Amino acid sequence: MPFEFSHDRELTLQDLPTKQQAVQSALEFVKQIKISWTKGKQYHDQGQVVHTYNTRHGNDFWMARISHHPNPVGKGKKPKADDEITFEVFKEFVLENHTANELKYIPLLNAYRTHENDKTIPEDSPEGWKAYTVHYKFPKLFSDREMAVWVLAVQPDPQVKQFFVISLPSAHTVSTHLTRAVYCAIEVVTFKEEEGHVEWLMAQTSDARGSIPRWIQDKSVTASVAADVPSFIGWASQQIEERKQKKREEKNEEESAVDATAEKAGNAALENNAVGTSHTGAGSVTGAL
Repeated sequence: MPFEFSHDRELTLQDLPTKQQAVQSALEFVKQIKISWTKGKQYHDQGQVVHTYNTRHGNDFWMARISHHPNPVGKGKKPKADDEITFEVFKEFVLENHTANELKYIPLLNAYRTHENDKTIPEDSPEGWKAYTVHYKFPKLFSDREMAVWVLAVQPDPQVKQFFVISLPSAHTVSTHLTRAVYCAIEVVTFKEEEGHVEWLMAQTSDARGSIPRWIQDKSVTASVAADVPSFIGWASQQIEERKQKKREEKNEEESAVDATAEKAGNAALENNAVGTSHTGAGSVTGAL
C-alpha cells in the first residue's frame, strides 16, 4: 500500500515508511504531476526555465516545479562552459548535506538543528531518516516559523543516476516562542541521457499556520519555490568557480616552486662553473711561475 504524503500528520519514528516504501510511493506520486495536475505559470529567471503545476489532495494544496539543466555527457558531446551543473553536482549539493546546503541558497531559511540529544525520538532511523528542525525568517509583519521534519536522502541504485530527497512532518518539538509550521516535500533528480539533461523535480505542500490566510500562502508559495532554482544554480556555479580558482592558484604556486627550484639549480651551476674557472686560472698562473 502506498504511503500517503501530507502535511497534516506529524510523524514519530514508528510512523515512518521504510526506505523502499517511501521511494516507490514518491515515484507513483510524482508520476501524476505532468498527467493530471493543473499546469501553472512558467518562470524565467537568470537563464533558468521553471515549469510549475498544482493540485489539491484532501486539505493539502500541492505545488510542483520542474526544471531541466544541460548535461550532454553520455551523448558524445563535450560540455560547454555553462553546462557544469551536472548530475554529479546535484548529487553533491542536493543529495549530500541536503539541509545544510539549503541554508546557502534558500533566502528565508536561516538556521537548522539536528536532534541528536533528543532521547525520546532518535535522530536517525535504521532506514536512513534524519530529524531536523529548520528555522525560517519571515518578513517583518509575520513571526518566524520553525518546522520539524524527517528527511530521507537516498540514491536507491548507485548504477542509476537518480536520487530522492523526501521530507515529512516530524513530531519533534520546536521553539515555544515561534510559530510551528508544517512541511512535506518530494525531490527527484534524474539524469536523462537521451535528452541530454538533468531533470530536477520538486513537489511540496506546507502550512505556515499563524495569521497568514491559506489562500495567500497558496498563491505566494509557487513563486517562492520556483525562485529556488536560479538561486541554487547561482550558488552551485559559485562553488565550482571557487574550486577552479583554488586549483589555478595551487597550479601557479606549484609552477612558481618549480621555477624557483630551477633558478636555484641554475645559479648553483653558474657558481660551480665560476669556481672551476677560477681554480683553472690559478693553476695556470702557478705553472707559469
